[in-house]
Amino acid sequence: MTRAKRVRWLGQVESRAGVNAMLSEPGDTVLVSRSGQDRWLVMSCPCGCGAAIPINLDRRTGPAWRLYNAGPKITVYPSVWRESDCEAHFIISRGRVFTIAFESWYDDELLQGLIPKVESALGSMPQHYAEIADTLDEEPWDVLRVCRYLVERQRAKEGTDDLRSHFSRR
Repeated sequence: MTRAKRVRWLGQVESRAGVNAMLSEPGDTVLVSRSGQDRWLVMSCPCGCGAAIPINLDRRTGPAWRLYNAGPKITVYPSVWRESDCEAHFIISRGRVFTIAFESWYDDELLQGLIPKVESALGSMPQHYAEIADTLDEEPWDVLRVCRYLVERQRAKEGTDDLRSHFSRR
């Protein structure tokens, strides 16, 4: 099978039972939500290995991912990294799947309106892009794209070592 470049949204269900049987193609995705609480996002591994990947969305049960825009234009934060079997590592942003190490996920067309917002939010002290995103009420992947765009144009700088992914104005 080929790698999925997009999420194939199959909808929302109330129970995890039977979800794996719904997944047939890489990138197939189902949201499990009960009583208005998102519990799981279950996805057929986008690498094509056929594994069903349960992604915890419920912070009450431990570390959890954040879900933005449930539906075909879904975004999940942070990245998903399988530590066994195929070891796929990928980002889901606006319904697209970007496999880390195989393709550049931040050089697609930037949201021009976000560039000045992010640039003005940068301070003299390095700040993690997810914190900037929360401050601006924006999706983290979009803010990271813009931060890297600003660094490439020498309008911002990124920290190193423990401060990697932290950005400040130049």
